[in-house]
Amino acid sequence: MSICGRIVVLSLCLAAPARALDNLPEAANWIANSSFEVGSGDCPVDWKFFNQHEVITGTWDGSSAHSGAQGVAVHGDGGLAYGRWLTPYRIPFEPGERCRVSFWYRGAGAQVYLQGRASSLNVSGIYSNNLTKYYKTMLGPTPATSDWTYVETEFAAPDYPSWAQLCLGGSGRDTCEFDDIMLARTGLVLIDPTSPLLTAPGATNHFTFYAEELRDHATNTVIWQVESDHFALQSVSLDATQKLWTLEVIATNTGVADIIFLAATNGSPSVSLSLPRAARVHAGTGGAFAFTVMTDLHFYRPGSNERNDKFGKLADSLNALDPLFAISLGDQLEIHSGYRDEEKKYEVAAVQEQLARVEVPLFKVAGNHEVDKSYEGSGTQWYFEKLMQVTPYFSLEVDGTLIAGVDDSAPGNCAREHGGAFLRDGQAAWVSDLLGSYTGRMPILCAHISPYTEFANSADRDQLMTIIFTNRVRAFLAGHLHYTKDEWVRNPVADGGLGPPWPTPTLLTNSAAGTLKLADASNTVFLTTTTGSAFLLGGSPFNGYRYLLVRDQAIVWQDVLPISLSVTRTTPADNIVTYYLTNGVDKAITGLPLRADLPDGTVTATLDAAPLAVDVTTNSMARLIVWVQPDIPTGTTATVSIRSD
Repeated sequence: MSICGRIVVLSLCLAAPARALDNLPEAANWIANSSFEVGSGDCPVDWKFFNQHEVITGTWDGSSAHSGAQGVAVHGDGGLAYGRWLTPYRIPFEPGERCRVSFWYRGAGAQVYLQGRASSLNVSGIYSNNLTKYYKTMLGPTPATSDWTYVETEFAAPDYPSWAQLCLGGSGRDTCEFDDIMLARTGLVLIDPTSPLLTAPGATNHFTFYAEELRDHATNTVIWQVESDHFALQSVSLDATQKLWTLEVIATNTGVADIIFLAATNGSPSVSLSLPRAARVHAGTGGAFAFTVMTDLHFYRPGSNERNDKFGKLADSLNALDPLFAISLGDQLEIHSGYRDEEKKYEVAAVQEQLARVEVPLFKVAGNHEVDKSYEGSGTQWYFEKLMQVTPYFSLEVDGTLIAGVDDSAPGNCAREHGGAFLRDGQAAWVSDLLGSYTGRMPILCAHISPYTEFANSADRDQLMTIIFTNRVRAFLAGHLHYTKDEWVRNPVADGGLGPPWPTPTLLTNSAAGTLKLADASNTVFLTTTTGSAFLLGGSPFNGYRYLLVRDQAIVWQDVLPISLSVTRTTPADNIVTYYLTNGVDKAITGLPLRADLPDGTVTATLDAAPLAVDVTTNSMARLIVWVQPDIPTGTTATVSIRSD
């Protein structure tokens, strides 16, 4: 592998070049924790120091920071000494792929390079590593300097698929320091929105992209296209300074939208990006909507296996229920402490394959097994945030109800497998601002771990609890335990108090009791849901998922549905929706919400031919939104028909 193109080396006192990667959007950077700000003790997340001689050490502290609070250093004390900080993951490169790297360094003896091999992982999980196709590519000259110095270089991948680690090395009797590492991801990278859209027909929406291949192109040299049954391209604009392209698209037809974005130069396709379930275009809820949460899926390999088969049952019924959206509450990945990079990549392949079975927009948060220790004990966020491209937190609003997802999976804790923490930089301010603007409405907060479960009594837990109670969060949706555990507390703010010691929650005996407590805005209810497809704990009798119905900014129904409840739906005509339900022996369901979107007419519904009560509203397209809520005992089959005539 040879270095191609130009190299820029500048000291801090000079102006940075126009092409500098210092302002590269985070989503377009292949390097996780690129400024070394996340971690604890002597463990920066997504970096590992390897001592290849006993007289060399690596440090991670504020004295080595070019920007922010932290940076790393290599300290040598012998002529043969050599050590390096490296990424615990290996970055995949396509044959001939051209990328750019930039970094800041100071000191003597610095070496920055990519080391890689021809590597592949097929759909059967067979990993291949060709020892004869190995490369070590130095990235820029790094002469001794006492000033922080910027280096930017281009390189081309070899003519075979490969995976490579980025290394920050030092040798001899010298000290060198590093910070602010960037490796520009090629292809079309979505910068915003960071999670699926919920939008209406006729609404204008914006998608912002970064593309290395288009950095030097002007607006009139790139032809953009949008392929979708639900969106049409309106206009394209370019931020020439940030190198960001923004496409204005208008929502056209209702439905769950897959979108393909394409950018062509000189009449040929240059880059493209496919976004499945990128949005749901709907004409309004009629005042009520349902959504689903699932958690602790722990996928470990693609194809057919017991977990994927369980999830198939979950996904089939979820798709038939057709909630407005779904949320995965973390631990999508298997428990992989100490696993190698190739095994974690295979788990990611399983997650992507299985979650693609969900046919509604899916929001995701991290769990502790997305960030737990791996590869010689280092913690990592790369597989979740870079390889899977999942945003650390999200928010959406429907009819005045705010749903926000946050990361409380302790990414800053050194080599941590379990336990919760609210440590992610900027997250507390983000969620505080978000919730603070929704005074008087119903906020719902989602995270992997309940603050009443495996949180240490620490300042960050106090911060999370203060946000929850101050902003009158009505429901906190969590997983992690692999069994269902629902609790409630009276919000201390309702009685004029706030702060530790925090109120002790009271265990709720059933879903109906939880729904009753949710009706009172002075309460906060912590709803922890069992695993959807993995191993059961705590005496949980079944795998399942939680289904919630919201009406007029209140959760009016919620329950954990077992995967043994089979739901299918047909639409034999535009004015008829039929549900077929088969319930196993795990759990009787009282008042299961079922929805139909029908044309104008007189609405009727039946349960096994017997009349069934209906709740009818309309949306902005004058369609009838119909809800029915039948009881489904254990060991029964039922047919529910909803029609308008």
